[in-house]
This record gives sequence, structure tokens and C-alpha cells, in this order.
Amino acid sequence: MGIFDILNNHHIFCFTFLGVKKTLQENVFGQHLVQDVVYRSLKGHVKYQPVKPLVLSFHGSTGTGKTFVSRWIANGWFRKGMNSKFVHIFSGTKDFPHASNIESYVNFLHGEISSHTRSCGHQIFIFEEVDSFPPDLLPSIRFFLEYYGSVEGVDYRNTIFLLLSNAGSEQLQRITGNVYKYNNNRESIQLAETEREMVLSIFNTKGETNRRLVDRHLISHLVPFLPLERRHVRKCIEAELTNRLIQSDSKIIDDVIAELLFEGTDNIFSSKGCKNVAEKLSFVLSDLTSTPRQDL
Repeated sequence: MGIFDILNNHHIFCFTFLGVKKTLQENVFGQHLVQDVVYRSLKGHVKYQPVKPLVLSFHGSTGTGKTFVSRWIANGWFRKGMNSKFVHIFSGTKDFPHASNIESYVNFLHGEISSHTRSCGHQIFIFEEVDSFPPDLLPSIRFFLEYYGSVEGVDYRNTIFLLLSNAGSEQLQRITGNVYKYNNNRESIQLAETEREMVLSIFNTKGETNRRLVDRHLISHLVPFLPLERRHVRKCIEAELTNRLIQSDSKIIDDVIAELLFEGTDNIFSSKGCKNVAEKLSFVLSDLTSTPRQDL
């Protein structure tokens, strides 16, 4: 009996291919490349015996969906989702704030990864704000990500590592902006085009923590989160209204849009994506005498 069978028998593992695809299509707005790469990489990791851990490096500006997708992967992977003991989050600013403590950080991180994976081969490790990690910290985990059958008796090939970074966001905005400059559709943007730009950004950014992982070809996929337009932000607002059991209302949505900042040529792109949509919606709703509730 394989580890997936053991997990499934204990009602821990809950991944389904159709569920993944449906969730991505319905909840990740304006990110056709994310939908494709994340779905196919997860499916391949489950369906075929992996030769190394799955390492997805998410790149893009604030509010484009990196955190949302990382949490969605955890929620779609294990029945307890983000509350599962198999999901682990490390934040650059919270967990590793002082570069002078690099030695203790390395020992801590290595201990966390090895001990958890030793107890169960299926783990998800989420690294947030990797741009703020001490320069030598992330490269120190590279032997966990290599093409090894095991490291000191521990098999890491079924683990998933998610790296969240703002690196490449300017390049992605330029690529997307050029699409509109030449009257093309953003869905015409190809993964290879964004990968070239993201790799250049990683190698040209001083102190970029992903550089050595990219150089050693340990990152499975560089996943581009494109800047969001008004139409995508409107969908985020509609989704938030639905979450609050409030009827979709064009005036409410327009009022929230008016509270947000947009940038780029002709102010096409939301400067913070959908990051503060919930707060701005609460602000707009607070000025209403009554809230249009959904029929239950």
C-alpha cells in the first residue's frame, strides 16, 4: 500500500483532478498561465512517481493571487487544509527578520523540513516573502530539492515547496502592458515568454534568494501572476459579496473600484491587485443605510 492510499484511508488526503481544475477556473481571475501550470504540475506530481519534490516559484506583484493559490493548494490537498499538520508556513519578515542569525535560521529550517518529512512523506512547505529572506537561507535547503531518492534516510520526492516572491513583477507588467499596446489579448501571453523575463529578473536582482535554486534547475516551474485589470478586480469584489451573502450590486462594485488605485498606461492595472478589496468593500458598505442580502 502506497503513502497516498494510507493518507486517503485515514481521510487526510482529498486531492481530485476535477476539483482542482474547477476551483482554479472559478476563483483565480485573470491568470490563465497560473490555472494551466498549477493544475498540470499538481496532476503530474500525483499521477506519476515524482523524481524530486515539486517546487513552484510564484512571481508577481501584490494582490495578484499568490497567497490565495498557495492556501488553495493546501486546502485542496489535505482535508484539514491550512489547519493540517502537514502544512507549514515560513514568512521572511516574521520568522527570519535578522540576517545576522542566519546560522540558527538554517538549523531551524533544516530541522523543520527533515523532521516533518520523516514522519510523513507528504508535506507542503510555503515560503512567503522570500525576497526578505536572508540571502543564504533559501539556497541552504537545496539538497532537500535535489533529484535524490533519499537524504539521510528521508524521501522528499512527494513533498511540495511553494515560494512566493515579488521578483519579476515589473517585467510581468511590461509584458502585459505591451499586449494592450498592440491590441492583443492577454491570453496570448505564453509561459516561455514570462519565464525568460523572470529568470533575467532573478539573476539581475541583488540579493535575490532564488538565484542559486534557479541556477541549479531545482525550481520545477516559475509561475507568473500577471497584473490585474478592472474587470478582474470587479470579479474579486463580486466574490467577496457572495462570501458575505450580499447580492451583487453594480453601484457597490463601482464605488469599491473608485476607492482603489490603478497604474500603468491608461491606468489599466490595479496597483494592489485584489489585496484590499475586502477592506474597501467594508468601507463602502458602512455608508449604506441597508445592505442588499441574498435570498437564503
